[in-house]
Amino acid sequence: MNDQDIKLYHYMLNIELKQFMNHHHLINHDDKKFSDFVKKEFKRLKNNKKITLSDFKYFHDVFLPNKTGFKERWNKRLNRYQEIYKKNKKLIRISLQERLKYFFNELARYQFVIKIQHDDEIEFDDSESHKIQTLGFIGIHKDEFYKINRDQEELLITYYIGQCGVKAETMLIYHLQNCGFNIVLGAQRSQCRLAHNTFSFLQIEPFYHKLSFTEGESENVTA
Repeated sequence: MNDQDIKLYHYMLNIELKQFMNHHHLINHDDKKFSDFVKKEFKRLKNNKKITLSDFKYFHDVFLPNKTGFKERWNKRLNRYQEIYKKNKKLIRISLQERLKYFFNELARYQFVIKIQHDDEIEFDDSESHKIQTLGFIGIHKDEFYKINRDQEELLITYYIGQCGVKAETMLIYHLQNCGFNIVLGAQRSQCRLAHNTFSFLQIEPFYHKLSFTEGESENVTA
């Protein structure tokens, strides 16, 4: 989640809460009525200078409120934001290094090949090579791993996306976010996709320290 995602999530929570406190959910059951209600709320936030023009534009770019399917897009993103917050709340007391290890362990459960603190040359046995070709590989060079102890937050992880393609890429990004890491966009991304079928580097940075957790936050949201 970038800074705009974090702010957007809290705007969404406030709008959801207002909708239920004022019983608007009883009349905002179809896509058009719900879209009109949310657009009105975001315009009110903009007019009252509670939201910047950039954030207002981000809302429109993300949700396309004038097109059909708005309510589905809203609920899908709201549920994903909520899931990220819940996952990171559970990890709130663990260190950057522990989060990174947790991320690797999560992908290992899905049969990614994992190599933590690898050297310049990485060796794989036959069973690992098959898994890499099918699904993928995630690792971190020993020099990058040592940076964590020097309070350097931006890190490079080594990765390979195999024949599963977008499925494996989605899993990688999904668990990065669940562990509180963003991808730093740059030359490693081509047309908004990670490189496939080649060993590459991916720069990541933590965002979990920007999240704020309040009691009962998730109860304000409905699926």
